[in-house]
Amino acid sequence: MSENENVDEAAAESGEGVATVDAPSPAAGGLERVVGLTVPVTVELGRAKLSVQDILELTTDSVIELDHAADSPVELLVHGKCVARGEIVVVDDYYGVRISEIVGG
Repeated sequence: MSENENVDEAAAESGEGVATVDAPSPAAGGLERVVGLTVPVTVELGRAKLSVQDILELTTDSVIELDHAADSPVELLVHGKCVARGEIVVVDDYYGVRISEIVGG
């Protein structure tokens, strides 16, 4: 056994210089580490592609036509990935979304 291995073994036995990390339990799937995080959620009504020329010509009262019909559901995006769909509602003078479908992974 080399001198370095003897030092490492002695340190491990004494607990000096050894860092321990508690691993999440396999049953919990590690979710307890992330459930308290806050992530931005985006509601997407639709999309449009415009040329740079069209963008430069935008003025007050310009209308941009989106690719979704007015009666189609909006999408809830988390980190750019659709996680749910729903309809726009108004709650105390604020917009909200009533979830109608959860999108599977």
